[in-house]
Amino acid sequence: MPVMLTSVIRAIIFDLDVQTGFKRKANDAIDRIESSGIAFFESVRNGYQQLAIDRNEVQIIDASQPIDIISEQTKDLVRQVIDA
Repeated sequence: MPVMLTSVIRAIIFDLDVQTGFKRKANDAIDRIESSGIAFFESVRNGYQQLAIDRNEVQIIDASQPIDIISEQTKDLVRQVIDA
């Protein structure tokens, strides 16, 4: 019988507020999804945040932090999976 590991991290969401995300992509070409507007992206972000609240296997990392902190937090979460 397979063992269910319900507490194992299965997804990491790198969360960034929508305005900052658009600023980071200011010089990129805008595709169909990006032209959907800020309200669309706020709704998507809220959905991912709710997913992380509802499901223990989904973790959020604040992507507005310096890259070295994001990297360490990501490695810590991956180590949890490896050590599980």
